[in-house]
Amino acid sequence: MIYDNESKFLELISKIPNIAVQGYNKNREVIYWNKASEDMYGFLEQEALGKKLEDLIIPSYMKEDLILFHANWCKKGIPIPSGELLLLKKDGSSIFVYSSHIMLGENSEFPEMFCLDIDISEQKTQELELKSTHQDLEKSLKILDIQKKELEYQMNYDSLTSLPNKVLFLDRLEQAIKFSRRHRNKLAILFIDLDSFKEINDSLGHQVGDEILVQVAQRIKSKIRDSDTLSRLGGDEFTIILNDIQSLDDISSFINNILKLFKEPFLVGDNLLYTTISIGASLYPSDGYDSNTLLRNSSAAMYEAKKDDYSNYCFYDEEMTIKALQRVLLKTALRQALKEDELIVYYQPQIDANDNTLVGMEALVRWNHPTLGLISPDKFIPLAEASGMIIELDRIVMKKALAQLKIWHEQGFKTGKLSLNLAIKQLEKDDLISFIKELLSDEKCDYGCIEFEITESQIMQNPSKAIQLLQDLHNLGISIAIDDFGTGYSSLSYLRKLPINKLKIDKSFVNNLPKDIQDAAISKTIITLCKSLNLEVIAEGIETNEQKEFMLENGCNVIQGYLYSKPLSSEDMTAFLHKKARYLKQA
Repeated sequence: MIYDNESKFLELISKIPNIAVQGYNKNREVIYWNKASEDMYGFLEQEALGKKLEDLIIPSYMKEDLILFHANWCKKGIPIPSGELLLLKKDGSSIFVYSSHIMLGENSEFPEMFCLDIDISEQKTQELELKSTHQDLEKSLKILDIQKKELEYQMNYDSLTSLPNKVLFLDRLEQAIKFSRRHRNKLAILFIDLDSFKEINDSLGHQVGDEILVQVAQRIKSKIRDSDTLSRLGGDEFTIILNDIQSLDDISSFINNILKLFKEPFLVGDNLLYTTISIGASLYPSDGYDSNTLLRNSSAAMYEAKKDDYSNYCFYDEEMTIKALQRVLLKTALRQALKEDELIVYYQPQIDANDNTLVGMEALVRWNHPTLGLISPDKFIPLAEASGMIIELDRIVMKKALAQLKIWHEQGFKTGKLSLNLAIKQLEKDDLISFIKELLSDEKCDYGCIEFEITESQIMQNPSKAIQLLQDLHNLGISIAIDDFGTGYSSLSYLRKLPINKLKIDKSFVNNLPKDIQDAAISKTIITLCKSLNLEVIAEGIETNEQKEFMLENGCNVIQGYLYSKPLSSEDMTAFLHKKARYLKQA
């Protein structure tokens, strides 16, 4: 807010060629940048305006001092003293200046500070030349000391949030453990992870994601004590050291205060964004005696918190380590299973409940472990997805199921469509279409005989890309079904664009039918939606006659579930087909 007399002041100083003048407001945002500043520091006026001064020419180790001095002047009227400073140019080189400061509108609502800098680099050079070797060395050491401080800062602090990084965090944790051990105190480690942060980065870009991380750091930092440490480990992961903990209630109270911070949205540009966090906590000494163990255990607790639909935080217990070890061992065994051909395919019939005829079957993978026996997919499919093995696993199932389908067709059985689960990772592979074409050609299988099922939530990870790739499959004549419909977060606008043939009502909506009013309403809505969009509909998880009758009464006649058959081995499915064939002949 520059008044007339201030305008004359700025006009005057703008004509002084050798004095760099920068003006900034109470938020330290640049509002004035004269030609001499452009020449001296390398930043053009349009580059500097709106930026914070500490982000332009102030070395990292001086930033906190600058912010403190500015706050003291604005709030307490303590001027910033004049003096020699070593500042930074745009190209990263250093420049010696003599810097003076004045403030306009000091007692107003909008005070403005102006820095007047004179380049004294040449003078400094002459002084160095005139001084003795000892003095020359002293100045050189000063520069080296400044550079050393800058390097130390970069090594120990996160460049985006200015928080301690993992190196400094672990060092402080080691010191905190030694202190707690000596004084027999307790301390807590909190491991914080932003939920669905990847979706923000993917949809709005990394610049928005970075701003979210900065604001997250600022919010959490406002709640911690001076004796505690908040750090950014990397990505969207933060950690906190809470010293001198008296009880679990202290930690729970602190965590709840942190969680409350995320009830308010984050404003980034024109975007009003909400995000939540998951927090895991481990305690010294009960959950570990060293920094690596405490950090690992708090991380394990955080992942447990992510699984809990009712709580955003979790305290570590020893069982988590056992589960984590079991996951590691199971993942290693799964890699071996793929090599040793331990995966087998089961088939669950899909029945038209009007006349009890077979209309199709779903191929379901099982792991025939040499010592543990049959392992259900819910135990190993998440591992396969997380470790990148899901593509190989999916393709093994496709090959085995289509080879068996060929045998049944050669034996004259009418199998209906074979439904195969398709992981979203498959859609990211460039050779998917060619792989399917080659496989169907080898097994002499018609495209119309198979159907791919993909879950609703997987499609919505990248709906635009999914639409194009599913369209390519659809164009071949392959049916597409959305599995677990109603459990994800798709919108009707995307549903209309998807090249799909069928929706599958998820088992979670079927379990309590027909008594549960909400599940009944959801199931009816899905059936009505399918009719409106001219889509087929199938209900899975049908186990009782009451559930079957509910589906028939409301217009869904194709069902899948234990009422008709559990998933069957290829041998048992062959017997089932024989039985159905005899039934049709008798009919």
